[in-house]
Amino acid sequence: MRFNYLKPMNLAILNLSGLFLLGLITSRRVVTFFDVLCIAFGGVLALVFILSIITTHKMKQMVMDPDEVNKVITTGIFKYLRHPVYAGIVYMNIGFIFFFRSLVLIPLIVFFSLLWYYEARYEEQVLIRKFGAKYKNYMKKTGMFFPKIRLGE
Repeated sequence: MRFNYLKPMNLAILNLSGLFLLGLITSRRVVTFFDVLCIAFGGVLALVFILSIITTHKMKQMVMDPDEVNKVITTGIFKYLRHPVYAGIVYMNIGFIFFFRSLVLIPLIVFFSLLWYYEARYEEQVLIRKFGAKYKNYMKKTGMFFPKIRLGE
């Protein structure tokens, strides 16, 4: 399947505003202790997203089109994740379920998570063409959205 490059900022605005509005409309109005725990967990996932933005946007490479990237970054958060901002958005999407306590969000969250996956795959294809084996080796060691667990190290 060929996937045309989306501007991540446009996708992020559509993703987050769509889920937030639908969450507001469909959220439960009664709050129990379990709801408070869910809201707190959703807030933690939102903080993970915010930290991923703060951590990665200090690097000039993060605001570039994938064709303009001139080196493979393998330090900092990139030691664990190849796409920390996209991962943060996926985590925040999951957090919306807990924060708004609405299962109605699940199909939209799956849809947007797939779009982020295809966006990441597109960028990786560009980087493989550009950096070849160096990027492929990086992919083997590092998870796309979730850190790879290495047992015995």
